[in-house]
Amino acid sequence: MNTTTEIATLPTAEYRPRPEAFASRLFVLANIGAGAGAALARRLAALGARTVLTDPSVGILEETDDAIRAAGGAPPLLQALDPLGATVADYEALAEAVAHEGPAVAGLVHDCGYVGYHGPILTHPPEQWFAILRTHLDAAFALTQAFLPALSCLPRSAVVYTTSEDGRRPRAFAGAHAVAHAALETLARIEAEEQAHRGRPRFYTLDPGEVSNALRQAFFPGREPGEDPPPEAIVEAYLELLDPSVPGPVRTSCRALPRSSPPSAERRNPDGS
Repeated sequence: MNTTTEIATLPTAEYRPRPEAFASRLFVLANIGAGAGAALARRLAALGARTVLTDPSVGILEETDDAIRAAGGAPPLLQALDPLGATVADYEALAEAVAHEGPAVAGLVHDCGYVGYHGPILTHPPEQWFAILRTHLDAAFALTQAFLPALSCLPRSAVVYTTSEDGRRPRAFAGAHAVAHAALETLARIEAEEQAHRGRPRFYTLDPGEVSNALRQAFFPGREPGEDPPPEAIVEAYLELLDPSVPGPVRTSCRALPRSSPPSAERRNPDGS
């Protein structure tokens, strides 16, 4: 069975998030400083949702917490968690702590901005290979496994893995990042198939496209500051996937490609050529 649906652009033109779809629902956002996570947390709070936020940086967590509280949102549950060093026990402990907030989790978003090495496989440091796979792939697996019981409590819950075009169209010098993102695409399909009898949660992979973050800056060093849109520009793409009121695939892994132009060929070799 083919459980992959191509979605050319998110959010769709007619999508408008409604507060009643998110109010009081609980969302877990991992590594919020990696991309759009902090902006997504603020937007979810503005829609009345409750959030659980993780990131290696205590400063990013506290800054996001301050912004949410200042805007009148529900105070998030914060957990300093570095996917590079986190253990299975750490993810299980987080899931147990969240269970005290309520038995059901409406959505989980995994992002990771760990850049590591970018260059030829021939000179790829093994320790960087292991670190990239651990932060991008292993952490996503462990996080989802820990929260799957809570995600299974709601009929329209969703898991969103942030990936990239390299996971589907690998190119030279993408290294472990391309391998990890390709594996996330596969992981989402496997999980969707295994949960098909329940119809919950839905599993998605989201390619944020041309958005300014650490990973894009490392892969495209020729981009000028401000040339790519900020993370806030793609928040509604995540919201549409998380929105329980949006009719859509129950057990499909969707690849969302919020690009306004064809993939750029501007990537440079590590030597700058």
